[in-house]
Amino acid sequence: MHRPGSAAITVSFFAELSDVLDRLSTYTDPLVLAGDLNIRLKCTADPYTVEFCELLYSYGLVQLVHDVTHDAGGTLDVVCSRSDLSCLSVDVHEIGLSDHHLLCWTAPFFRPDPLYLTADHRLWRSFSLDAFLSALQASALCDEQQFQQLDGDALVQLYDDTVTARLNEQIPVHCVSYRVRASSLWFHEECHTAKRALRLTERELLVMLVFPRTPALLPLLPTTPSTTVMSPSCVRRSPHSGPSASMLSNCSHVSSGGRLINCTAEANSFVIWLAAWRSG
Repeated sequence: MHRPGSAAITVSFFAELSDVLDRLSTYTDPLVLAGDLNIRLKCTADPYTVEFCELLYSYGLVQLVHDVTHDAGGTLDVVCSRSDLSCLSVDVHEIGLSDHHLLCWTAPFFRPDPLYLTADHRLWRSFSLDAFLSALQASALCDEQQFQQLDGDALVQLYDDTVTARLNEQIPVHCVSYRVRASSLWFHEECHTAKRALRLTERELLVMLVFPRTPALLPLLPTTPSTTVMSPSCVRRSPHSGPSASMLSNCSHVSSGGRLINCTAEANSFVIWLAAWRSG
């Protein structure tokens, strides 16, 4: 990146840089931010230097150049990386081709081998409750003559075998392989908890859409509405989420604070609506 030294440092420069870092913070790949900023980082009391350093710190970045990089003195060129990246050693060389010095470093930009796992899944979208109930009624599980002589262990085994067999007839188990991907640095436990709460709220909505709104089914819903709570530390760099409800469609692939605030506000609005639905 480059900021012309002939132009004054403006608020828009830091706003645009913050927007770029917002987008880069969603990636797990190694990151190196390098260029000529024309900010005199040697002057630690300079307000622009302070703002730049605070911006780097808020995104977990470290400035690695500490030597003079210009003929007139001062550190005007930077090489920044995430604090979790292996320590980079930046060498500064005066080669006489420019008033700026040459920066040289080696970065461990390598990708680990992908990790794939397998899991058993059922295609629940194809599940028919009516067909499943009909199959159960015709099974040994509903024939008293076949289970009245069984003990407790045998009854449990009969239940497991019958339900599994009926499910396999309708939605058999199939093996699926998937790639394990590392989470971004900002996706800490608080973000994970908030995402789980939102997912639970989505499932509650699906239950209401699938089943009729009858008093007999209301006790099946959780008695306490799920809430999505996020602290300021989770606002700037937040997890993306893809709600299934159309009213929450704007929450998909959250990559900036503004969109996360929109996601949280709509999720909380849905929780309020869910509570009103239950009571009305």
